[in-house]
Amino acid sequence: MTDSYLISTQLENFPWLKKVYENLSGYIHFSNAHINSSLLNIGDDGKFDFRISEYDFDYPEASWLEVLDCFREITGLLTVHLAGYSMVKRMSPDEVKAAQAARNKT
Repeated sequence: MTDSYLISTQLENFPWLKKVYENLSGYIHFSNAHINSSLLNIGDDGKFDFRISEYDFDYPEASWLEVLDCFREITGLLTVHLAGYSMVKRMSPDEVKAAQAARNKT
């Protein structure tokens, strides 16, 4: 499974998921998002300034709480999928086919 596949399967129920993923996925791994959010200025001479602080001067604190809420919601979705995966792995092939047929009827 890829990120894009998982997102595409959940967009109907969670239309916000793609935008959240696009905006926040760079913060999961060290990336340009970390560098760009700290970069203050790039001078004509090639020098640059960073701000490293315990305070966030660019975003209100509530925005970071929203980020945490998004991660919590997405982690909950992952938990649901892992529980479903675990359940399917314990099923016989005939039970899986029956469950798929029942799902396709809805």
